[in-house]
Amino acid sequence: MSFSDSDSSSYGGEYKNFRQISRERLLQEMLRSARTGDSKSTWKVLIMDRLTVKVMSYSCKMADITQEGVSLVEDIYRRRQPLPSMDAIYFIQPTKENVIMFLSDMSGKSPLYKKAFVFFSSPVSRELVAHIKTDSSVLPRIKALKEMNLEYFAIDSQGFITDNERALEELFGDEEDSRKGDACLNVMASRIATVFASLREFPFVRYRAAKSLDVTTMTTTRDLIPTKLAARVWDRLTQYKQKIEHFPQTETCDLLILDRSIDQIAPIIHEWTYDAMCHDLLNMEGNKYVHEVPSRTGGPPEKKDVLLEEHDPIWLELRHAHIADASERLHEKMTNFISKNKAAKIQHGSRDGELSTRDLQQMVQALPQYSEQIDKLSLHVELAKLPQDDMNAVNNMRLLGGVSETKKSSTGAFSLKFDIHKDLVEKLNKGELSKDEYPCMNDPSPTFHGTSHSSSPLHTGPSPAPHSMRQRRNPTWARPRNSDDGYSRWSCSYSCSLS
Repeated sequence: MSFSDSDSSSYGGEYKNFRQISRERLLQEMLRSARTGDSKSTWKVLIMDRLTVKVMSYSCKMADITQEGVSLVEDIYRRRQPLPSMDAIYFIQPTKENVIMFLSDMSGKSPLYKKAFVFFSSPVSRELVAHIKTDSSVLPRIKALKEMNLEYFAIDSQGFITDNERALEELFGDEEDSRKGDACLNVMASRIATVFASLREFPFVRYRAAKSLDVTTMTTTRDLIPTKLAARVWDRLTQYKQKIEHFPQTETCDLLILDRSIDQIAPIIHEWTYDAMCHDLLNMEGNKYVHEVPSRTGGPPEKKDVLLEEHDPIWLELRHAHIADASERLHEKMTNFISKNKAAKIQHGSRDGELSTRDLQQMVQALPQYSEQIDKLSLHVELAKLPQDDMNAVNNMRLLGGVSETKKSSTGAFSLKFDIHKDLVEKLNKGELSKDEYPCMNDPSPTFHGTSHSSSPLHTGPSPAPHSMRQRRNPTWARPRNSDDGYSRWSCSYSCSLS
């Protein structure tokens, strides 16, 4: 039995986006590593809890999992059929309840599975490891016991969430509950840290400082939340620095932790992008949307489930566009498609006349592309389709979209600041962010952002500049949103907002 962190992924060669890195870690470091020795050619059972199922589903498809030798996926908390001839892969959170369930599965004379490969989603405590070691019947059946350190949801190629939906209430609510708030901070810190474990990045941990202590201003518990979260993230990162092989020993990027006070207007107004509007105004389950399509047999409309994900090129192109701009561009796409596709052109142009044999031949040849494209375009046309009152409000919002300076009312009593996150990231990238307002948890390292520090009194030569373990060096966060390189919103600076 071995207890160690999972082997480091190779990030050399081509640049990999965030979801690709997460996917490769799950498939290669976890599932593929279980296909060794006498287990190489046998099918396995994958057992997960509620959270790790979501972690897996955001990065991998069922076909990916099956390809790695998994024939069955099970919930650790459901009653399961014994499969004593098969090995099991456990991908679970390191909780006492999960460990008890695992030991129940694998202990005694009749375990549910032959051997077990256990992967924890975040660092496991010494107490739980000791608890596992106390069961002598289980130890010989454990083929691997590792920390994956992957406990976030890769929602797309560039972003992630930590699934703390009640964080705002638990951290900033009227009725302060120190135990709930403390537990919430611990979970958030652990999950944020696993992002950097997966990326093999060691950040400067910056945070928005609490108000100054003086006779007129009292610092509250809420003011200290960014400070507390930054301290806990930093604590976990220093542990990774010691435990994880090939983890950077000097800083490679910035992490900036903010709270909602930096952007109070966002919860009041809706986001204006196509992506945000879909999630705000439609009845969606995650990324799944159910819409009606005309019946091919002439009957009533049929319901169809679609996933608004990156495999849909139209969604990929329009999701970050302003809703009014997305509507215009979609209209142009539909018009352009009808003018160029033979099947669409003939169908729209020959409604009042009969089709010739040549027309029919050209239409049949163009049908595969027509069916695929018209399905995709029709889906998004229906999604831009809001009631007129809502569309009027959306179109009026567009007038505010380009404002980046403070807008004040005639009385001067109310003001809005737009693009404040962009301003902060720009200053952070240039090294101009105030150290008093946004202090750093880290001790100075030899070199970062072009600033040198001596590591010791005897240091005489230049220190090598630390760099990201990922291949791409140039930051892309400031590129236009219509950039076609696929990484237009990704950079080596990370901003974490407690919303």
